[in-house]
Amino acid sequence: MESLDRVLDVNLRGTFFLAQAVAPKMRDAPARDRPRSITTATSASATIVSLDRAEYCVPKTALSKLFPLRLREMSITPYEVRAGVIRTDMSRLPAEKCDQLIAAGLTPIARWGKPEDVGRAIACLASDHVPLVTADTLHVDGGLHIHKL
Repeated sequence: MESLDRVLDVNLRGTFFLAQAVAPKMRDAPARDRPRSITTATSASATIVSLDRAEYCVPKTALSKLFPLRLREMSITPYEVRAGVIRTDMSRLPAEKCDQLIAAGLTPIARWGKPEDVGRAIACLASDHVPLVTADTLHVDGGLHIHKL
């Protein structure tokens, strides 16, 4: 129960209340030449169930469907960046196991992701390079999201 509360506090409540606090400030700020956006960073755990990390999987997608409707009147574009296997201190699977899975074809792009991969995707969405996209998910996962038999 304590683990679930902690994960929900960080991944769901934290994101929700931060966006709720920031959105009015974004709306009221002087207009700029580039669009206003809020990007939530989630993970492949939004759709790939991990039995030993159930509490981590639960809060990953709820806000990506809510934000577009709540933020449209403020002219704020929401996005979700869904990261895959990213080499960070938070990577829970042992490195050897991930190395083996990647070598065995887990993803079409056969390498670990880097934090910079996620950062570049978010920077692109925050720019004016994708002006007619909203409420969409960008998979930064090397193709992990591709279903295969």
